[in-house]
Amino acid sequence: MVLKLGLLGQSLSHTLSPTIHQSFFEELGLSGRYDKIEVAEAADVAARLTELADEGYSGLNVTIPYKLSVLPLLGALAESAELASAVNTIKFGPGLVASTGHNTDSGGLAEALSRLTAIDAERRVLILGNGGAARAAIIAVSALGFRGLTVAGRHTEKALSMLDQLGSAAERASLVQNCRTARTIEVLDGVAADQAFTEGQALENIGLVINATPIGQKDGHVPAALVELFASLRKKVEPVAFVDLVYGREMTPLCRLAREAGFKCVEDGKEMLVNQARLAFKIWTGELPEGKLARKRLSE
Repeated sequence: MVLKLGLLGQSLSHTLSPTIHQSFFEELGLSGRYDKIEVAEAADVAARLTELADEGYSGLNVTIPYKLSVLPLLGALAESAELASAVNTIKFGPGLVASTGHNTDSGGLAEALSRLTAIDAERRVLILGNGGAARAAIIAVSALGFRGLTVAGRHTEKALSMLDQLGSAAERASLVQNCRTARTIEVLDGVAADQAFTEGQALENIGLVINATPIGQKDGHVPAALVELFASLRKKVEPVAFVDLVYGREMTPLCRLAREAGFKCVEDGKEMLVNQARLAFKIWTGELPEGKLARKRLSE
């Protein structure tokens, strides 16, 4: 039997997911296909999901802009999707109402971070962004035992709302504690980084920086406030690890900036991508690929 999987989203021409999942089929000796399934309008998602379930698809990954749109369409949500308030993986049952939504983003990031020997959980984490990717990053670093967070975004109110929602929904003590004690600063929209950092001592003991914004995804423009942020980091602490959730064939603009700022360890989002895919593949098949072949192909 041919296993039918796919990726649901918009503008999927540059996605690396088919390459990753094809390598999983080969690694595990399975016969399968992984299709790019583009849907132009959110209003059409429900009908398309019903068609795919009826066509015998075992599951889907879901990407922007439909991670939230699919939430009310599924019969059940796993704890990971409820906590993330987003679905990136669907396991089909016999029909859409018997299907389950999962989220492997935070688990994939936690696995990627656990491979970085340079990071120290006793030091604070600076997360850039306050959207869905930042939410996944907070869940991931809390699962790994990091003991302090600073969240930098365009609007501190949005960051505080996200932290409040996460803290209210969580049962994990480390996540609740991080959400309760996280520092929030507004630096990505023209606020002087040095001023924000001086006022709140927000750079105290930062050891890991995670970019959970789309900056650098479509062009090389980096806001001046972020250039200033990295310069301030270099002055105030010893830069250790930078992880960009954005990825590309070439080094991302923020990865280049981190290199210039003296970070010892700089990674883009490909390792997270491989690991969230591994976890999704296990949900669909019960088998967890090791991922060596996928990593090799992404590096070629």
